Amino acid sequence: MALTRITNGVVNDSTITTTQIVAGTIATEQIQNNVVTGNLITDGTLTSRKLLSSTNSFQQLTYNASGVATYQTNKSTCINRIIYNYTGGAWGSPSTYNWVPGLYYDYTPVRADSLIKWSANFSVYWNDSNYGIMHQYFYWNGAIRDIWTYGGTYYEHRIHYERIYPSWGVTSGRIGMQSRYYNGSYYGAYHGTRYWNGGGGNSGISYPQLVIEEFLNN
Repeated sequence: MALTRITNGVVNDSTITTTQIVAGTIATEQIQNNVVTGNLITDGTLTSRKLLSSTNSFQQLTYNASGVATYQTNKSTCINRIIYNYTGGAWGSPSTYNWVPGLYYDYTPVRADSLIKWSANFSVYWNDSNYGIMHQYFYWNGAIRDIWTYGGTYYEHRIHYERIYPSWGVTSGRIGMQSRYYNGSYYGAYHGTRYWNGGGGNSGISYPQLVIEEFLNN
C-alpha cells in the first residue's frame, strides 16, 4: 500500500496505531483529540505543529535536526494541586511545639522526581497585655527545613510563606508548621485579630489558605 503525503492538513478525533510515516512533510497542521500509540516517525520534517488534548499530558512533541519526532518534558507543568481552606477559628500558640491548624498537610507526591511547593497565607496577632512572641518550625516530611520567630508590640499581620523542595518519594509525608509561644508572658496567636471593627479582645476571625503544588523536574 502506497504512503500518502499530507501537507497543510488537519487530522481530528483519529486513532493512529503501529504506523510509519517515512520521508514525509507535515507542515502547519494541528493534530487534536487523538490517541497516537506505537508510532515511528523518521526522516520527516514537522514544523509549526500543535499536539492538543493528547493522552500524554505532561510532555510535548518536538523533533531533532534529522526530523525524528521525540517527546520532551515541560518542566513548568503542574501535575497536582491541593487547596486547603481552614475555617476552624483562631488558635493560640501553646507552651510546647504543636502543629498549627490549617498550616500542615499529609501529602503523597505523584512522582519521586518532582518539585513540591508549599505556600500559605495566614494571619498572626498578639494575644497578651500588649506583646507577643511566637517560634515556628517548618517541617518537610519529618525534617526541619526552617525556623523563625515572630513578635512585637500590638502586632496584627497577614503573612505569605512558601518553600520549594524536591519530592521525597511517593509515600505520605507531613509538610507544615509547628509553633509555640516564648513564655507565659508573651502569648501569640494565629487566624484572628485582636482588634476588629472598633472592637477588641480577639474579636475577629481570619481564614488561612494552604496550597500544595507539584511540578515536573526532569
